[in-house]
Amino acid sequence: MDVAPTNLEQEQMLIGFVSDLTINSLPSNIVHQAKRTILEGISWFYMGLKRENLSPLSEFITSVSSAKKASVINCGQKVEACWAAYAHAALAQAMECSDGMRVASVRGGAFHPGRLIIPVALAMAESLACDGKALITSVVGAYEIAARIQGLAPRPRSAVYGASFAASKLMGLDANM
Repeated sequence: MDVAPTNLEQEQMLIGFVSDLTINSLPSNIVHQAKRTILEGISWFYMGLKRENLSPLSEFITSVSSAKKASVINCGQKVEACWAAYAHAALAQAMECSDGMRVASVRGGAFHPGRLIIPVALAMAESLACDGKALITSVVGAYEIAARIQGLAPRPRSAVYGASFAASKLMGLDANM
């Protein structure tokens, strides 16, 4: 008799799967879509600049940041990765520019993981001097994590888990870390 895996076993299988991802293990159409998604995410940041009430954002993040490792659009200087991710997530949300995944949204409401995944992945990749292949791989794995846990009840903030995976992957952490 086959026994269904427990939640912990399912979690471990998913983490193992995405932790082992490499750019070479991804089909070319997935790599292409990841590139498009990253570029679309950057366009959301530019759209957010149109909101006048966000003009103090650059001044604020430069006043609280000490490390100069990640860029912020329209800021003129680099900041810590966490503040770059924060600023870009705020810009993406400002004009409600975000992706949507219809398949995942029917399992639990609105689903826009990119507005967190893309800012975190870009900021971490730049601050750690990762290449484009590492960025793409982290984004693909992050979307996989977010999409698979979206339908769980009570509904977690799946984009946060995806963004955390992207950062972890770029930092070189494995499933045991």
